[in-house]
Amino acid sequence: MAEYLSPGVFVEDTSFRSKSIDGVSTSTTGFVGPTRFGRRAGTPNLLTSLLEFEHAYGDGLPLEYGGASMPNYLWHAARAFFDNGGRQLYIARVFRPLAGPYPPPDFALAAQTTPDLYDDGHARATIGTSTQSSGAITMRARFPGAGGNLGVQLTVNRGRNLLGGTTAAPTLTSLADHDAVWIGGTKTPRLSSTPEPGAFYLAEFDTAEQTWRFRAKATKSPTDLRLHHRNPKLSLDPTRRTEVRVISLTVTLVYPDTRTSTWDGLPLDPRHEQNGMPDSVSAVFADASSPPNGRSATPLVMTLGREITDGLALLRSLIAHKATLAGSLNHPTSTATDRSVMMTLHGGNDGQRPTVGDYRGVTDAMTHAGTGLRVLEQLTRMSR
Repeated sequence: MAEYLSPGVFVEDTSFRSKSIDGVSTSTTGFVGPTRFGRRAGTPNLLTSLLEFEHAYGDGLPLEYGGASMPNYLWHAARAFFDNGGRQLYIARVFRPLAGPYPPPDFALAAQTTPDLYDDGHARATIGTSTQSSGAITMRARFPGAGGNLGVQLTVNRGRNLLGGTTAAPTLTSLADHDAVWIGGTKTPRLSSTPEPGAFYLAEFDTAEQTWRFRAKATKSPTDLRLHHRNPKLSLDPTRRTEVRVISLTVTLVYPDTRTSTWDGLPLDPRHEQNGMPDSVSAVFADASSPPNGRSATPLVMTLGREITDGLALLRSLIAHKATLAGSLNHPTSTATDRSVMMTLHGGNDGQRPTVGDYRGVTDAMTHAGTGLRVLEQLTRMSR
């Protein structure tokens, strides 16, 4: 209708034809169905490409139900959507476990009704004697599905030398509380260029002595090394080619379709923080709904046994699993493979074929998180 800005008599022609149907945008949509990996409940991520879909929900390989394969229709639908100009996609994944409720009451008590497959669909692996061992490192795919049968490579890195200064005034740069460190060097200055085998310590700033302390045991000792101490035997001397190098972890995940994801420079000690936020390997791969520092949820969950209370205990667990690891860390030319522990998560599966009720979904009365179609109902943009 025209807008009239002044008084007067106006003639307006009006069409008596039926109004045409207005076009609606098809650049944003939502799909519901099974995938090989990814979250099952809660607000889904906004996806803008097939690559993002595969990172979040797995590849396009067929789904396996009781030995029978079914085409991965949702992956094909996502591919067709983006190939035909689609821009924004929401996915509501449905998953039905082999047995029991989902999620299970306790992920640590993994049941196997079917040989080699876990009832809850999550792939797992353990460094140690068993998942119940107090010194074990347990790894679990964060989400159920055969796409969670990941390869995991834990590479122990030895950083650059941080020790400088003089005998009377040694200095350390870029060291943080609870850093695991390697300390080594030569006893005779200028006579040898080959470092002696070092040892592993935990670095802590001693506020009482106002210096860095390096302990090799679970508790402090009067014989701990210091950055500077009145007893020369306990003090670090950069002129004797002593070196202090931070030990960190690189975690590399290899997906079934050979894609990889890498997290580098992760501190070993669970108490380690950066800017007041936990940033250790166990914090980054914690079994929590809200990862630290605003990170998105990682595909892997890592749980440490009760005895692994600091970075040294974690390092010793890795060395116990691979006896040559300590020697490789002492060797300046060791390769990443020499310093790596490799595991493969197993037992992940696609569960049972979903039913109509799984597609319909439910809403949790406590968390209000939905599954199936209920997920899309909760999205404001999709419901308009």
